[in-house]
Amino acid sequence: MEIKIKLNGEERLLDKPLDISSLLLMLELPAENLIVELNRELLHKNKYEQTILVNDDELELIRFVGGG
Repeated sequence: MEIKIKLNGEERLLDKPLDISSLLLMLELPAENLIVELNRELLHKNKYEQTILVNDDELELIRFVGGG
């Protein structure tokens, strides 16, 4: 069952519903360097595996970048 989400402003189709952790793994993004906002609310890291994406969810992934 395909689902449609919006990821950082762009529509994406997923082959099946995924949890946030699986999505980050698929995108090869380390969770420890990210802030995840789901439907305009910050999502705590301990909720990533329990939060299943559904049709029309909006995700913003914000990456921390270090510098000096």
